[in-house]
Amino acid sequence: MSNKPIKIDSLLKIDSLYKELSILIEKSKQKIISQAKSTVNLLYWQIGKRINDEIFNNKRADYGKQIISNLATLLSAEYGRSFEEKTCEECYNLQNVSQSKANA
Repeated sequence: MSNKPIKIDSLLKIDSLYKELSILIEKSKQKIISQAKSTVNLLYWQIGKRINDEIFNNKRADYGKQIISNLATLLSAEYGRSFEEKTCEECYNLQNVSQSKANA
């Protein structure tokens, strides 16, 4: 490699390319974040639906809290804190709210 000084027009081209690539990277990051949030929302809705359909048969059972607690224990042991009891309850509630709005 030579130690020739870089011409100003070359520096401007590099700067312009850098800015263009930075924009592409930032747009891609935003798309990834948006898709991840959408996927998580769908997952939580599906979890809530399965809890409602399979366990409660669309009715809030007296033992429902215990069932959600047991499911949360199993899920959080396998998949981490994202599936603790509070989250499982929120999944169930999310599905019920969206179902109520659909039926209204």
